[in-house]
Amino acid sequence: MAREEWARGLQCCAAYLDGQRHLSGGGMFVSRHGGLGVVFVHGLFSSSRTWDKFLSLIASDEELDFVEPLLFEYATPMVRWRPDRRTPNYNDLAEHLKSYLALQAKDYDALVLVTHSQGGLIVQRYLSRMLSIGRGEDLAKIKSVVLFACPNDGSGFGLLGRRLWWQRHPQEEELRPYAEQVKDAQRVVISQVVHSTAVGTSTCPIPFWVYGGTEDNVVQRASAQGTFPSVSMLPGDHSTIIRPSTRSATSYAALRHHLTEVPRSGAGPAKPEFSVDQTSAAENWTAGIDKPQLRLRAVATFHNGGEARAEVTAERRRDLVTRLSDSPLDGVLMTLSERRGGAELTGSWCLGSQGNNLDSANYVYALKTREGTPALAAEVMVTVRGGSLVTCSELRIENAPAWRAALTLADGGPLDTTLSIQEIHEILAAASATATQLLPCAVSDSPAGLPTTSPVTVELRLRAESRHDAPSPHLLLEDLVDLAPLGETDRKYLQLMAVTVTVPTATMAAQLDKNLVADALWWMYQKFGFIDVPPLQSPTTVPTVTGSPTTNGSVPLALPHLDSPESLLTFANTSIARVGRKGELQELTDFLHTDKSFAWWLWTGSAGAGKSRLAIELCRAVSGTWHAGFLREDDQAALNSIHPKQPTLIVVDYAAQRGSWLSDALFRLSRRSLAAPVRVLVLERHAAGLWWETAQRAHRFEESVHIQASRHGLPRELGGMSDQDIRTLIKSVAAQSGVELSSTNLEDIAEHAQQIDAERRPLFALVAALDWLDGNGTSAGRDEALRRLIARMESQTRQKVSGLTSVLRSARNVKTLATALGGVSIETYDRVLQLPSLAGLLPGLHDDLRSLSIEELLDGVRPDMLGELYILDRLAASGTERNATTALLQTAWRTDPHSYTAFVERAVGDHREHDQLVDLLDIGDWSESPSTRARTAVDIIPLLRRSDHPALEWIFTRLNAQRESVQTDELDELIITARFRFANLVMREDDYPRANTLLTEALTACDPRWSARANILNNRGITWLSLDDRVAAAADFSEVIEDPRATDEARACAFNNRADIHDDTGERGLAIADRSAVLALAETTYNRRYIALVRRARALWDSGDQAAAYHDIEAILAMPDIAQEQKMAARLQRAQWRIANGAPDLAKADLETVTTSARNFDDVERQARELLLSN
Repeated sequence: MAREEWARGLQCCAAYLDGQRHLSGGGMFVSRHGGLGVVFVHGLFSSSRTWDKFLSLIASDEELDFVEPLLFEYATPMVRWRPDRRTPNYNDLAEHLKSYLALQAKDYDALVLVTHSQGGLIVQRYLSRMLSIGRGEDLAKIKSVVLFACPNDGSGFGLLGRRLWWQRHPQEEELRPYAEQVKDAQRVVISQVVHSTAVGTSTCPIPFWVYGGTEDNVVQRASAQGTFPSVSMLPGDHSTIIRPSTRSATSYAALRHHLTEVPRSGAGPAKPEFSVDQTSAAENWTAGIDKPQLRLRAVATFHNGGEARAEVTAERRRDLVTRLSDSPLDGVLMTLSERRGGAELTGSWCLGSQGNNLDSANYVYALKTREGTPALAAEVMVTVRGGSLVTCSELRIENAPAWRAALTLADGGPLDTTLSIQEIHEILAAASATATQLLPCAVSDSPAGLPTTSPVTVELRLRAESRHDAPSPHLLLEDLVDLAPLGETDRKYLQLMAVTVTVPTATMAAQLDKNLVADALWWMYQKFGFIDVPPLQSPTTVPTVTGSPTTNGSVPLALPHLDSPESLLTFANTSIARVGRKGELQELTDFLHTDKSFAWWLWTGSAGAGKSRLAIELCRAVSGTWHAGFLREDDQAALNSIHPKQPTLIVVDYAAQRGSWLSDALFRLSRRSLAAPVRVLVLERHAAGLWWETAQRAHRFEESVHIQASRHGLPRELGGMSDQDIRTLIKSVAAQSGVELSSTNLEDIAEHAQQIDAERRPLFALVAALDWLDGNGTSAGRDEALRRLIARMESQTRQKVSGLTSVLRSARNVKTLATALGGVSIETYDRVLQLPSLAGLLPGLHDDLRSLSIEELLDGVRPDMLGELYILDRLAASGTERNATTALLQTAWRTDPHSYTAFVERAVGDHREHDQLVDLLDIGDWSESPSTRARTAVDIIPLLRRSDHPALEWIFTRLNAQRESVQTDELDELIITARFRFANLVMREDDYPRANTLLTEALTACDPRWSARANILNNRGITWLSLDDRVAAAADFSEVIEDPRATDEARACAFNNRADIHDDTGERGLAIADRSAVLALAETTYNRRYIALVRRARALWDSGDQAAAYHDIEAILAMPDIAQEQKMAARLQRAQWRIANGAPDLAKADLETVTTSARNFDDVERQARELLLSN
């Protein structure tokens, strides 16, 4: 027996005899009392014996007696001599590791993965694949990953020899520098693990500890770090780094430190304990103030948790105040009132009256009625006494009648202010998270690491309170909280319920999650007599704290990558390299590096222009230094709590179906103080419509200013590609299929692409190339070519399911549902499966789909234009096919009306002449939600583009039929809006007499109270101008101006239009007066104010008041929400005036600023360059 084997045998024998551990048949240490499972994963051409040094030291380390080593062994031969065997690749090994952990490590509550060299890449591939199939929650037991000498950027050591000696070795190939699949897996790990903030189906936050060897020439420092945020260097080369000889060896000390950091059983209570013991701080901060009617609070006590000489420093206090606005307590306070319509309530965080000095902090947020009466309040308190830290976070109903009255004012009808049990849970979960995660930051830079000499207590309390001199009967909990769901209790006159949660460490206190709070409250209810209470459900929103110790403060972002032939047309496909767009990428790079801490930018473009592909190329290019990727709708709530530690780029696709959320997100971020730059890149087809007004908060001036001030530039439309780039792209597609095109073939395909799409969008270059490669020639129209691609995809699917008709039909149905919703998560699909109306149409999550996976089907048919045609053509079928499609689309509508409506709008925009368009609009029962259905129909009118479109007849017939069955003001106003939009279609066709008549008829039927009236008058005024009737036009504009019900934005439009008439007739004084009136309006958008200022400046200049004209230009430059492009136009105007005044030197500074600006109107930049050259 070799010496190493003999030593290993003694080690295993000793482990068996000491009664602590024994060696299982799988070469695994198993504890008789449980512990921390530490999985060791070796590297290339190695085995589990490489870990012997570590294992020997762990076995003799009494302080690591809780560690259970698990040795993952896999095949990694230098040479395969047997032809019946193959060497597994990384995907095989990732699946092997998945099975190993599921079977051999299933009994461990906590795992740490320790890897050497290639082993680290295998673990990353495993994590990436688990997340790609929605198994993120299964990774939660992995508490950390330690990488020793992992070649994250590959290894170039002996590369030539390796290539010659180990040709076609699948593991060696992955170790080469910049191996694509390795980098793809790493991108997923960085964005969805390292920078993740919450456990979900596609995310799981796991700390990575990355180490390199100071003498390692196989994996040098840069490769060891890869795109991970940091790397630490340890003594040793590629082999000796994991062969520590003593406990004092640096590599062993590092691993030992990480293992002891993991919470384990035996160190205090194994689980949090519940009791009704009142803590000494329970009643703190309640004396000497008016009693609220209901107080819900969480009080946390960290015994000896105050660090020596701990102080609430000025810096920490500022940070606390900043983060309070994003705290769970702040969020639940807003939600509590907003879900009842309490928009009239106002307030903000300010200093409280409970003490603010070097050892305490107190802040309160009181929501008051318009009369100033407190209705709701949130308050936080922090104090250090005798070395112990006490934090308190509470929400109070100060005055239920005042709250109710404010809600009545806001919504027009009485609303119930009684709290539900679910709301009690939400409030106390938020209070607990704020008290344990956020408030300790007031005295410690590392709240989770607060030293504690005894367990931490967190007391959750809800109490009905009354002043001692208040008339009887005093308030009870049942007066303010709906206790009925808890069942009956034998307690009478219940005013207080409380539970104290005891945990061993500050770290565990900071990890009290929604489920544990639910358990604690369930226990409390039973202790207070509700013995039949059912188990509580967790709140629908998870309270989190910005930058809490349990997260890194970032948001989970996806960076999808696909390389299969069937995914060639999707934006995430990596098999075709990017072609062109260098200028656009540079613009986006400049956007990242603007000097603002937060900035956002909207990029628009029609379907197939390449917006998403450009965004993902940007994300991939900066992923090493930026946390970058696409924000899924399921994860978008996390943006409210972002506290980034590194620059962050967030891509928001399908913005139209996320308008309200996006507006809130932009507004919050525009007011935040951020530790690292945050950029939001918004993608949508058009910067128009309700979603765009909502996102900008166009009718909420003060809030809109914040949003516009953080905007990088005006919406940027992505156009088509150059002829040369189109041809390069076609050649790339052909080369990917192994075909070299002749010059004639290339020109034929390029001409075909131009015929089916005059905009030269890259999607149609791909379509034309694939159509030609399939042997279909170059004569098909656009939709015919798309249908042939759909048939191609169907053929690929048929092969994957072995031609089984039932499986193919199920796959089609899943793709139909997913396409109509823009993609579906596993959780949503699971809920849909429970609907009886879909019985037999959809496969279960675990049904046999042959070579298909349910995950790839749930992404739907992509790109969008293809998916829309896929569904429209299914509606054109007959019998079972049509019936199934209709049922699935009805389900999509009921599941997520916003996403389905966005899909319909995209389909109308892309396929407005399809015969089944009306069928798509008529999905579902209008009686279920008549207003929403009517609004959808009205919103698609502008997308039809022509006034004789057959869908218009259906829309008006449907609206009028609905009006006959249900008469409401809302529906009547929608019908007027429909008529207004129809008239606008006629205006676009330059038929101004007919448009004028239609607008006049709509005006006659329009109620003066409706906002549509001002819009109709403004547009009819435009038609009068086109008909050379300035008097009638001015009359319409004047009527809007004089209407007290018109919005400020509509009046600003009318003032500017009437001023244009005055300018044309030489009445400059009247024009200046109208422009000035625009600037006096409180609620106008930046665009109206820019038009008023720049045109007033010109009128003032023409009137001889040059000083006032220059003043208006200065005003434009000083306004934070006016776009950069508009400011450059104003500078050009000033330069032109200075040149006219004989001061070209003064003009030069403005012209140079314009020509060097990254954002410009093309004509402005051209004129500025010409003036520079001529002066």
